[in-house]
Amino acid sequence: MRVLLVRVESDACGDLRRMRPKMEHLGLGYLAASLRQKGHEVEILDADLLNLPESATTVRLVEADCDLVGITMPDGVSAQAAVRFLTQWEPARKRRRRLHLTAGGHLATLVARKVLVTAPALNSIVLYEGEETLPELADRLAEDRDWRATPGIAYQADGRFRESAPRSRLADLDELPFPARDTLPALLSADPNAPASVLSSRGCHRRCTFCSVRSFFGSWRSRSPSNVVDELEALTRDFSVRRVDFHDDNFVGPGERGRERATAIAEQIRKRRLDLRFRIMCSADAVSYDVLSRLVDAGLYSVFVGIESGSQARLSAYRKGTIQQNVRALAVLDRLGLLPKCEIGFIMFDPAGNLKEITENLAFLREHVRFITPMTLINQLDEIYSCFGARPVVALPEPLHLLRELFMLIVRTTRDAFDHLEIGSPDHTETWRLGVIDIASRAVSSLANLLDRRNLTNDSYQALASDIRRQAQALSDTITLTGVTTPSTHSVGGLKGETSPASRRK
Repeated sequence: MRVLLVRVESDACGDLRRMRPKMEHLGLGYLAASLRQKGHEVEILDADLLNLPESATTVRLVEADCDLVGITMPDGVSAQAAVRFLTQWEPARKRRRRLHLTAGGHLATLVARKVLVTAPALNSIVLYEGEETLPELADRLAEDRDWRATPGIAYQADGRFRESAPRSRLADLDELPFPARDTLPALLSADPNAPASVLSSRGCHRRCTFCSVRSFFGSWRSRSPSNVVDELEALTRDFSVRRVDFHDDNFVGPGERGRERATAIAEQIRKRRLDLRFRIMCSADAVSYDVLSRLVDAGLYSVFVGIESGSQARLSAYRKGTIQQNVRALAVLDRLGLLPKCEIGFIMFDPAGNLKEITENLAFLREHVRFITPMTLINQLDEIYSCFGARPVVALPEPLHLLRELFMLIVRTTRDAFDHLEIGSPDHTETWRLGVIDIASRAVSSLANLLDRRNLTNDSYQALASDIRRQAQALSDTITLTGVTTPSTHSVGGLKGETSPASRRK
């Protein structure tokens, strides 16, 4: 069977989406490899990576000679883009009635009923991990058997939502084929230093209240160290890869077995003399000097650590430990020389928060963190973690909504300056980071004063916004005058993309 796997271009969903880097879609890579292992012909159309607009994607799909189309919906933004695309593509699709259209990913799984209602063009949804389900669905379609009997899917029948028998999660991740790397050459052609994406484990042992990772993948499961490093070796050999981003939600994993595995990966990288630099993600409680120092010796250069808040009240609500625990983790990263290039998971705005917590957040960032991105200032809980209706979206109370608008003004005004800073350099630390934190702190103080004096009117708020914009522009001009001009952009498919680290969530 001929299968086309698609990711729709999603930058149109907001200009702040351009702050994320271009990267491979590992989910599509794993699905393509699993389908090919079963004898199916597969093409990956990553419109987001190639910056293909919806019109061009529609043309590609109309012209594609395929029997099954799978579209990924990993998050709310991508799902909205996919649904909009499917609505526009539906008239052309109706001319090919035998074409089966399915969707998958975190979002599609967690709110399958709503997605099927919102996108009636879909025939089915592949629930949870799809490496076994999608090939079986393709087999049944190719053999003209009842595809609705495929375990692990959802669909509509007679106007009702149905789910087939559930499918067990994959027990041994080493049995999976390495993901297909169809899109990696385009990424490396645009930038030879662009990172390849690798997933060495799935799931998480933590139970953070805001996160859907455990709901989708379950508890932490890992590949063996030799299996992981075999893939790294293949990437260096076949594609001359020099950098790798591990997309594990918690690379180190739980307890002693997690630490032993991480250490074993580091030892095998060194033993095989792989010349790689890599980045991982982990929770603060997994940061230990002994383990990370071994990883640094093997090529670790950056860590994304889930900090989430500088307010203990918020951390307790999130079940994320303590501020002291976070400070200790950041101190370990500083001792290892990693802190200037380590990105943090951070939720600046929460509907249940207040101005006092925002002040605590900014004070924490100023004192303990050495690298923040524009998204650090404006990340909002519902926008990050709400999955297209998976949880109720609660509006920010007016003071926080107005403050976030001011923070977004700061970000937009200084964004170009941020793009041209050498990430991790002293220039970055002393200019953009401290500059935007100072301006944001003044915005909080000024807004609080207007509220205390009961003088928050449209005119007074606009005057405050003008002052904040002026301060942000002055900061941007100062950075430009320093002459720090290390661009952090690259081109994919002939168009500009981003290579600065992503504000990916834990």
